[in-house]
Amino acid sequence: MLNSYVKVSDNKQVKGESLDGQEKACRKFAEKNGYIIVRNYREEGETARTKNNRDELTKMMASATSKKNNIKAIICYHSSRFARNVNDGSSLETILEKSGIQVLYVEGNNEQSANGKFVRNIGKAYDQYESDINSERTKLGMKEAVSKGRWL
Repeated sequence: MLNSYVKVSDNKQVKGESLDGQEKACRKFAEKNGYIIVRNYREEGETARTKNNRDELTKMMASATSKKNNIKAIICYHSSRFARNVNDGSSLETILEKSGIQVLYVEGNNEQSANGKFVRNIGKAYDQYESDINSERTKLGMKEAVSKGRWL
C-alpha cells in the first residue's frame, strides 16, 4: 500500500491537465509495480521551494509515518514535485525512510544502491538549481516591468 503525492506550483496549472496527468502516471506506475494507492494527496498551486506551507504534504507525512496506516511507499511523479530544495528533499526522505517508507518517483531513479542514491542526490541538486534559475529570471522580468512603469 502506498500514498501518491502530486503538485503544481501555480494556480494557472491547477486549471490545466498537469495534476491529472501526474495522478494517471502515478496510478500506472503503482499498478505496474504491484502497489495499491490508498490515498492521493493533491497540492494545488504551492511552491516546492520549501516544505513549509504545503498542507497536503504535511498531511501526507503525518499519515504515512503513522504506524496504523501501514504505508510502505510514497509515489511522486518527479523529485521536483516533492521538493526543490536539496535539504528539504533529503530531510523528508530521511523521515520517511526511518519509518520504513520508500519514496518512489515515476520519472526518476528509484535504485537504493550507492550509485542510485548518488544519482538521486544529483537530481535533487538539479531541481534546486532549476528553481533558483527560474526565480532569478522572474525577478529580472519583474524589475524590467517596474522600470517601464508597469506594476505587478
